[in-house]
Amino acid sequence: GICNILRAVPFFLLFGWKQMFGSWAHASESSFFFLLMIGGFVATMASPCTGAMLLNVNLPETRGSVMAMYSVLDDLSKGFGTLFVAMIVKLVGGRAVAYQISLLVWVFTGVALLFAYHTYDKDEEMMRKHLEETAMESMVVLSKQRAQQAIRQCARAA
Repeated sequence: GICNILRAVPFFLLFGWKQMFGSWAHASESSFFFLLMIGGFVATMASPCTGAMLLNVNLPETRGSVMAMYSVLDDLSKGFGTLFVAMIVKLVGGRAVAYQISLLVWVFTGVALLFAYHTYDKDEEMMRKHLEETAMESMVVLSKQRAQQAIRQCARAA
């Protein structure tokens, strides 16, 4: 959640560079590129963190489907984000402002993920309990199978 919120900050500054810092003649080009590097680094951290979070709270049987859905939605959001920006450019008076408004989606999803933090430990514990129960059931089944094989071998030997 925090990564989603933080990744919006550098890009909000980059898209509003002229309004906040003035023209290129007055601004430092090295500051701009440094902010661009920081933004690129921070922006890439949210997706792996969200993916790891999804892995830890989903059962092995559903992890593939969940991660596939996450990947599809992540890719769709890139396309729809661009479409959204293109649609609101004329309404807000410029592309930079449209991008700044679209960055609010990252902030809103970050806030939603922060609310998910309160249930994350419980969800992870429920998944662990289910895995432990499944492991115990498979050990019981395996034990029964071995006992049946031993009985069969003793019966053949007799």
